[in-house]
Amino acid sequence: MLLRSRCAVAVLAAVVGSFAVAGTASAEQVTVPDADASSSPSDILSVSADHAPKRVYVRISVADVDAASLGSDVAQVFYDTRKARPGPEYGVHIPVDGGASGEDCAVYRMRHWRMRGFVGRCAVSFDQGADVISTDVGRKALGHPHRVRVGVRTEHQVSGEETVDWLIGRHRFTTWLGHA
Repeated sequence: MLLRSRCAVAVLAAVVGSFAVAGTASAEQVTVPDADASSSPSDILSVSADHAPKRVYVRISVADVDAASLGSDVAQVFYDTRKARPGPEYGVHIPVDGGASGEDCAVYRMRHWRMRGFVGRCAVSFDQGADVISTDVGRKALGHPHRVRVGVRTEHQVSGEETVDWLIGRHRFTTWLGHA
């Protein structure tokens, strides 16, 4: 009986310890579906954001990355880090030109939804099979925010026709995400 209770205590301690270790490396994540569908290949289907301890990852699912790369399509990710100040503080401008994975893009400081000054680099990857554009921005480039929310805009241009899609709505963001 005593041996069984000691084993139970040891198993319980191991389980609790594993949760404690996993909790210290956690991050807040959100996935937001985009309800308004269009015929544009760069139509946003959903966006996932992950505010990890050292990086902010954004994954944009679009209708067709291959077709988007044939036009002059652009994806923009906006990072809001200060609730008291309207609009995003940082942004990334991603040309969707069939770029290869591992390509890097610039992170810009923003004011009134316009990109102002270069602050750093970020990684961008394109998964044509899954129709996904992913960004990976270091928290240092975003001023080490305690929380962040993300807005996404895509633009598709062919033969002078332009289609713009915003996640959720124009100048709107996901919920606030903290980090561990």
